[in-house]
Amino acid sequence: MTSGGTITFTLNFEEDQDAWIDFLYWTIDGEPWQASEAEVMYCQIIDVHFVQGVHGCEGRIVAVNETSRLWIHYMGYAETFGGEPTCVPVPNPVLYVVNDLCAVNKTAEPPANPAEKVSQKTTYWGEYVDPGESFPLTCCEDTELDVETIWMLEKEIDYTKSINWFGVTLDPGMHECVLFDLYRPLIPSGWYVFSLVAEADVVLMDDEDVNIGNNHAVSPPLTIWVFVP
Repeated sequence: MTSGGTITFTLNFEEDQDAWIDFLYWTIDGEPWQASEAEVMYCQIIDVHFVQGVHGCEGRIVAVNETSRLWIHYMGYAETFGGEPTCVPVPNPVLYVVNDLCAVNKTAEPPANPAEKVSQKTTYWGEYVDPGESFPLTCCEDTELDVETIWMLEKEIDYTKSINWFGVTLDPGMHECVLFDLYRPLIPSGWYVFSLVAEADVVLMDDEDVNIGNNHAVSPPLTIWVFVP
């Protein structure tokens, strides 16, 4: 700057930035499901919806780190629907990693700008897993699945976040736009029972969150009865 000159600075200060998230509902094949139990057939997809946003200066873009989690508890096998599941000696169901980028999405009412996804990774018990990997579910034990994503979001916009956790299949890898495929052998015929709980966490990146008490959301349990003909 020369002697006697002037430089003008514009400083954009912002207070009270607050990332938040709430559970909305489960879906089966995209249809909202409010009941606590469901019959599920081959080719159907289990999805969960959350609503989220970031309070602050309207129109500003912010980076948000998000971890979405599915607890899947394999309860066992039952010969008839509604019967008592048991851990009989049958082959365990298997989860196959797909991690299609279109499995996790955000939508908002126009004229909001579309959310930008920066990255997406799946984990099994906190360890990163790649498409093509698979692992069995153990009867009467929990299994933790995560999907970690980073997004660029517009503040003061309510986004609906959808996560296609898995498709039920006879052919691992057949589904598009899912994180996992759930499959098992054709025999014996009957019902295979799973309890599901979904969680979600949001964290502001490079910004201070004034209220971390609303950064976590959890679903009610959903019990699914998967029929093997």
